Amino acid sequence: MEDYIIPRVEAQTSHQQFVQAAQPDTIMKKITHARRIYRKDETFESFFYPGVEVITTTTINDTQLNLLPWDEEWKIVREMKPDYHIPTDYSDYASQPLEERKENIEKCLEGSVWIQEQINNNEEVDTELI
Repeated sequence: MEDYIIPRVEAQTSHQQFVQAAQPDTIMKKITHARRIYRKDETFESFFYPGVEVITTTTINDTQLNLLPWDEEWKIVREMKPDYHIPTDYSDYASQPLEERKENIEKCLEGSVWIQEQINNNEEVDTELI
């Protein structure tokens, strides 16, 4: 099996320059950094280069994650149209009480189903969930 490295890059000039120079097939972006690109009225292709595959992820700092409701996440996915998306992350740490972990896993699953339904009901978005 061939190794495949996917750089996780941020919405900053040095990362933009790296991606433009290295031109990896695929990059990963935090959903919050995708939002920064969106707020600059850019697309992933205009910010990086045409044809780059993008994975967005909600695997972000918990303090930011707690401020990202599903509808805001969907708005970013709908507007930015990443190729792939890792949806509705929730904290799950061994140090958390078991019941809290179970609730968070259930919320993650419910959120993933909800995001998939939004994608299914929008003909302009063909993002695949991971």
